[in-house]
Amino acid sequence: MTAATSKPIPSNGIARVAVWSYLLHGLRVAASILLALAVSYNLALDNGFWSGITAAVTSLPSLGTSLRKGRVRVAGTFVAALVIIAVAAAFPQDRFAFFVSVAIWCGLCGFVASLLRNFGSYGAALGGFTAAVIFTGVIDNPDHTFLLAMNRALEICIGVISASVVLIVSDTGGARGRLARALTEVASEVADHLSDRMSAGSPKAAVPASSLVRRIVSLDDKIDEAFGDEFGLRQRASVLHAAVEGLFASLAASEDIARLRKAADANPVRGTARVSMASSWRDDPVGLRAGLASRSLEAWKRRVDTPEDRALADRTAAAMAGLAKAANGLTLVAGSAHEASTRVTSRFFVPDVLPALIDGLRALLAVLAAEMLWVGTGWSGGQACITFAAVSVTVFSPLGPRSASSAFDYCVGTILAYARASIVDLAVLPRLSGFAAFATALTIVLIPLGALSATPWRKSLMAALLINTMAILSLPNQPVYDPVQFLNFGMSVVAGAGIGALAMRLLPPLSSAMRADRLVDLSTRDLRRLAVRRRFPSRADWTSLVACRLEALPDGASPRHRANLLTALAAGGVFRRPKLGLAHSRCRCLTRRRSAALRADRAWPGRTSAASRA
Repeated sequence: MTAATSKPIPSNGIARVAVWSYLLHGLRVAASILLALAVSYNLALDNGFWSGITAAVTSLPSLGTSLRKGRVRVAGTFVAALVIIAVAAAFPQDRFAFFVSVAIWCGLCGFVASLLRNFGSYGAALGGFTAAVIFTGVIDNPDHTFLLAMNRALEICIGVISASVVLIVSDTGGARGRLARALTEVASEVADHLSDRMSAGSPKAAVPASSLVRRIVSLDDKIDEAFGDEFGLRQRASVLHAAVEGLFASLAASEDIARLRKAADANPVRGTARVSMASSWRDDPVGLRAGLASRSLEAWKRRVDTPEDRALADRTAAAMAGLAKAANGLTLVAGSAHEASTRVTSRFFVPDVLPALIDGLRALLAVLAAEMLWVGTGWSGGQACITFAAVSVTVFSPLGPRSASSAFDYCVGTILAYARASIVDLAVLPRLSGFAAFATALTIVLIPLGALSATPWRKSLMAALLINTMAILSLPNQPVYDPVQFLNFGMSVVAGAGIGALAMRLLPPLSSAMRADRLVDLSTRDLRRLAVRRRFPSRADWTSLVACRLEALPDGASPRHRANLLTALAAGGVFRRPKLGLAHSRCRCLTRRRSAALRADRAWPGRTSAASRA
């Protein structure tokens, strides 16, 4: 590497690039919203402002995430429209049943949103609060439910298409390249970690296993972004999911090797492992995959004399096989046509159902409370509190321990949006005439809001400041500047966000420590069942389940929790490939001891047992 290439970029240069990227995103947001409003106004839609709100929601800094979010939003909108149509048809004259049915649907969506991840979670939440949006529009006029639901779906589709067009024109993508770089870095670090564990010196690794678990989990967001950027990758999703699970399996096997190597005189395949570690992940992933696969097979077929050497060879084979899956995923992302098809389990695993049940119950109660507030007070124009209460409790509940703080930030951002929208609606817009002047004033307002929404600071607050400014303005095709109506609607939006934040405080999510302890306890229970072959007939099922729980660990989980789950992943894997009867018996005894160690770690948090010495 030359001196020119190794010279670091000055900090002021990085700051200028970041500021420009934020301003560019603000321009994209403003262009998307204005395009959506122009189309809706030309089509003479009654509530065309929903297309502008949708454009603000789906305009994200990354093209891949924006396109994927737009597709999920369209699908969730049509599902919500069909649900409201079905509920209205089932209870045409029963308002009480209509109210309760919508609350139950929002609770169900909140429950499913907590079970899924990333855009799947957002899609489930979207089905809940979009149903609330349509419900508030049809409750006073149920005879036109179908027409109103289809109009709302059309408005949302216009907003999604407008944001997609602006982003496609102004963004070059690059999600696949970012995924390739991230996968290369993480796989290289896991390979180096394995090499450190298999070295002749101290088994202490340079990078802790808990840090590598976080790095592997972070790949999930980049994979979803790449799926939105290039649809062809979505069709090969099993290869990328197998690559992530392979990295987890390799990391668990490397921790096992460090413990088993103390009982064996030497690693039976150490020399061949070093050859594989020296290969470049970036230059030749195809050749690296073939080399890792052959060394995995070599370790598996190697003849040994003792159970300790057999277990050590098996864990080495598992580590090499996991890295071979990662190299296969990198082969796909790098654009090669030589990636091998990889079979992964088709079962859907739930890490822990209790947090999802709490989130679903919270959404149900929050929507019911908003409905009771509206009906009990006879609040004219207070329907919006139902919508924004549903938004707060369904979108932020899947964040786990961060859901309460995010809902509070959303409420604060809504209050600030109310103040900003009041200035625009009461002091600026009434003085303008014509769409050109209107678009200019709106652009001046939206560019800074869009730029702030792209920053990593207080994202929930910034998102509320942008999106709810548009929601409170509610710019119709024929503008009517009524201060009383505007203030009343804005107060209902703030009330809905406040109900969501209050619900998070009254029925809080599980703490990080409790969620992590439950995931470890559930894995210990499943490990005991696995010892008597009551569950998980395939090795892929066990790997997928524990990998799912590793991904579900909250940010506040301790390294001990991650070490225990890695131990459970490695211990469960030894049951699926017994080769020698003596070795198989030895593996069962070893797994029982690990299960006991996991329970000891749970009962005595201050004590470090053999299960978490890593």
